[in-house]
Amino acid sequence: MVDNSPYLGQIILGEDYLGYELVSPRNFYISEVSVDPSLLFRTGSETVVLKVDFYDNYDLDVSFYRVTFYVRDRLNNEYGPFQGEIYKSKAGTYYALYTLDPTSEFVCGYYDAKAVVEVCR
Repeated sequence: MVDNSPYLGQIILGEDYLGYELVSPRNFYISEVSVDPSLLFRTGSETVVLKVDFYDNYDLDVSFYRVTFYVRDRLNNEYGPFQGEIYKSKAGTYYALYTLDPTSEFVCGYYDAKAVVEVCR
């Protein structure tokens, strides 16, 4: 049986913020995980961009975060981890991208995308 549950992401919090003034309560969440384009052919030079948008009211520098992407096929085979490049769009609002070029090990069919956002340092 295939697990059809949403596969959106998780957040992991660390502790050491090196002098940043922290506010309470913490508001830290993933707002969206997306894939573009949504249809891709394995043969050729096509790629897909995995993206996660997240928010943290601690408003830390991007160097405090690590984003890892995974994709899962219809048979529950997971591919990854793929390390995302993180950008800050405005205070407390971030996004990360990873360009995936599927190889022959990826089976044809539908995939779920997952992003893990970690606060570290």
